[in-house]
Amino acid sequence: MTVSAHQVLRLAELHDLTLVEDDTYAWLAPPHATRLAQLDALQRTVYISGFSKILTPQWRVGFMAAAPALADKLAFAAAAALGQPVRFELAAGAPEDSPARRDAAERLRVQAAAEAQIRDDPVVRELLKQYKSARIVPGSIKPV
Repeated sequence: MTVSAHQVLRLAELHDLTLVEDDTYAWLAPPHATRLAQLDALQRTVYISGFSKILTPQWRVGFMAAAPALADKLAFAAAAALGQPVRFELAAGAPEDSPARRDAAERLRVQAAAEAQIRDDPVVRELLKQYKSARIVPGSIKPV
């Protein structure tokens, strides 16, 4: 049985759950479906990712995106699980770079290229001249 991301988010809301989305290997995997944290806008989702390379024997580098109200609870839970204090640095705002942002930029680039190819086609240009009320509807061209 396949459960959609939207169904999971609805169940989390219905049962007042916080979801933890562990996406540690997102950097190595090919692009895949939209992440729960993206769909949820971090309302009920904590997004965790990182870098699999170990910098020193004692360090691992990662990041977490969550609602600011959860930061203290998450720091306490992490410290309890690890048995030592955990240092969290909080930065408010949207990340400047992420796999999702890069995927979205690539989709926009491909869409613009497809629309330009149709717009610049000689036959299409002639038809647009011939039929004055004709136009290319934005978003109606699907890249292949």
